[in-house]
Parts: sequence; C-alpha cells; structure tokens
Amino acid sequence: MNRKHFNVSMYLIFALLFASAFTNFAHADFATAMQSYNEKHYAEAMAEFKRSAVLGHKPSQYNLGIMYLHGEGTEKNLIEAFAWFAIAAADNEAARASARDHVMSLLDEKNKDIAIDRMQSLFTEMKTEAAKIEPVMLSREKCTYSLKQVKFILPEYPRTMEVNGQQNIADVEFGVDKHGAARDFSVIYTTNHQFDKSIFSALRKWRFAPVTIDGRPVEVVSARIRMTFTFGGDLIEPEKIKQYANDLRRDAESNDLGKMFGAAYIADLVRELNIDKQDTNTWYYKAAQGGFAPAEYQIGKSLFLGDGCVQDTHKGLQWLTMAAEERSLDAQYFLGVSLLGSDKISEERTKAIEWLKKAASGHNEKAMMRLAWILATDKDEKVRDPARALALVKEVYQSYADILRSNETLAAAQAANGMFEEAVKSQTAALKEAKSISYPLDEVKSRLAAYQNEQLWLE
Repeated sequence: MNRKHFNVSMYLIFALLFASAFTNFAHADFATAMQSYNEKHYAEAMAEFKRSAVLGHKPSQYNLGIMYLHGEGTEKNLIEAFAWFAIAAADNEAARASARDHVMSLLDEKNKDIAIDRMQSLFTEMKTEAAKIEPVMLSREKCTYSLKQVKFILPEYPRTMEVNGQQNIADVEFGVDKHGAARDFSVIYTTNHQFDKSIFSALRKWRFAPVTIDGRPVEVVSARIRMTFTFGGDLIEPEKIKQYANDLRRDAESNDLGKMFGAAYIADLVRELNIDKQDTNTWYYKAAQGGFAPAEYQIGKSLFLGDGCVQDTHKGLQWLTMAAEERSLDAQYFLGVSLLGSDKISEERTKAIEWLKKAASGHNEKAMMRLAWILATDKDEKVRDPARALALVKEVYQSYADILRSNETLAAAQAANGMFEEAVKSQTAALKEAKSISYPLDEVKSRLAAYQNEQLWLE
C-alpha cells in the first residue's frame, strides 16, 4: 500500500458553509427586497434596497430608480430616480446607463441641473455611509492577528479506512478559548464521517497561543481547518492548483454574489492556492455590499479580529449584526459569545443572551450549549431558567464532540435543578476529560467541590 499521508490546512475565515453549498444561500436583503417588491410591499422593499444601495450594490440602486420613476412606495420623483440611476450606471452598464439617460431626457433644463446636484450629493452621502463600515485591507504579513498553534497532535488514520484504502476530506470548525484550547469542534463537511472520531481525538489536545484584543485574552469563536487523509499525496493535484486559483479569481470578479463568496471561501480554505487574505476579504466585502449575509458574517469577523484588514471591532460588530438580523445562525452565535466577553457587562450581556436564544431557536448546537450554561449559572435569578437549561443540554449532549463542555454544562444544569448527585457524576466525568487532555483543572475542581457541597455554580 502507498505511503499514508495526512495534511491539515489551517485558516481563519470563520465561514458559514462548505464548498458544495454556496448556491443554496439566498442573496439576503436583495432577494427579500425583490420578494417584497413583487408582492407590492413597496415600503419594505424600498427599505431593503436602500440598505444594500448605500453599500454600493448596483441592482439595488437601479431598483430604487425604478421605484422613484414609477412612484412605487413613494411619490413619483424624476430627480431622485435620475440620481439613483446615475449612481447605478457609474460603471456604464448598458441597461442602467440607458435608464439614466431616459430620465434625463424627461427633465427640463432647470431640473436637469437640480438632478445632477442631487446625484452628486447622494453620491457623497453614500460614500460617507459606506466608509463607516468599509474595511482597510492588509496583507496577512501586516496583520496583527494570527492564530499560532503551539501543540499539534496528528490525527490517526482510522485502521479500517486504511485497510480499505479509503481517503477523506473534512472541513472542521472549532473555537479557541482563553487558555488556548480548541473547543466546540464539529465537522461541517466530510466525504466520510468514519474519520470524525480520529479528528476529534486530535483536536481535543490542540493548543494555541491565546489571542488578545487590546491586551486582554479573548475567545476565538470559530476557526476552521481542512483535513485530508490520503495515500501518497494530496487529493488536489499540484498541477491543477494554478488553474484553480485563476478560476476562483474569475468567479470573484463576476456579478454573482454566490460565486464571489464561494471564491473567497475556497481560497481561504485551500492555502496551497497562495491567495492572500486581503484578496479574499475584498471578495467577501463585494458580496457583503450586495446584502449577501454569509459574506457580511465573514467580513464582520475579519474586522472584529483584524484578520486580513485593520482591526476595527465597531465596524465588525455592525457587519455581524446585519448578518445576524438576516437570520444567520452563525452570526447570531458569534455575536452572542463575543458580547459575553464585553466590558459593558449588563447591557452587552443582555444582547448576548438574546442572540444566543435566536441561534438556539434555529437549533445551532453550539448556541444551545452556551445558552444552557447561562440559564444554569447566571447570578441573576431573572435570567436563570434551570428547566430549560437542562432540556437544551440534554438535546445536544450525545452528539456534542467537546466532551469537557458537554459534561460541565450538564453538571451545571443538573445542579441548578437540585440534582446534585447527578451533577457530581457529570462533573467527575468532566474532570476525567480535563486531565486526559491536560486542560487547566482549577475551575473544573472548584465546580466539582461546589456540587459535592450541594451548592450551585454561579457566575
């Protein structure tokens, strides 16, 4: 049998989906706006079009021109119609330029001057608004953020798979806690789930240098890796890499938001393509301008940590919030966990819990586990909900790969419900897991002692 080969590509795109699923995502705001428009809900459509239009999305700008031209959801206004058509036609695309010129032909000389002035002022307004959340791109070498691995355990090639000559590609998502430990891991795409156990066994023992923001350790909510298990070489043939990269660049320059996003996602995933993070961020940003929620999520996280761009948590939170409001479960989870670590404890903690509740209602397992912990351990009695906490953790306990997280959360929920004997057993299992992966033991032991003394763990 040929030489066994394992490869892992580390990347920090914190993505939503795997490569084969790009086409399943709607174009968020624009698609919603078009549906509202077709159903003659013009006020809703105009609001959605404007949100994307100010970020530079030309179809939204054009559609606003149409609505002002025909008086849909607003009074008919040729000057406003011209302004939006003119901005949409800045690239001289034929249909948009024709609409701009048609409206100009309908105006008298006085109103032509007014229309041009309005177009210029609208352009300035849009530029000002867009600049408030536009990332400043940086090459990876110039970024202050990086995830540095300090302990790496090679996953074992499953014996059965090796004997059968089976290969595998797996995209794995995980977080990194303040101790630098890999946590909350899951396989988001794989060609064979029989490799999962080996992957998780290795991830449990991976360690990273803690990531800091403004000098304080923070949790990395979601990082991703691609693992390949092969015999004798990579599954992607080296000679095809260059052509593949060129194909991705072509897709990224198209007008298809899904293709833009897909190109960025794959380029971030497959480091062998040698496409810099600032390039993929540029592609994410273009798709985000079009109201594509997965791209809003990606560029928001890049801004939040300063990955491929200048770090700006304020801008990052704005993009993440837009994605979360468009029902992105991953963005909701990211916001929930990130805001839990905010300095504005009371205000931001309330927001964090609400975002986690939204993600949990969509059956995001990581959000369900985090929410269960809060509902079991929060010092505020108005927040605690022991019964719901236990129900949440039980729903995902069996499938949750992070054994330490699942056992500690189950123990806390059991204690919150007065089930201290069960809580001791669950926390003892957590302690056993922590020892096996060389995880810091102080808090794990402290929780066990609390349950042994029939005390709740509150924080």
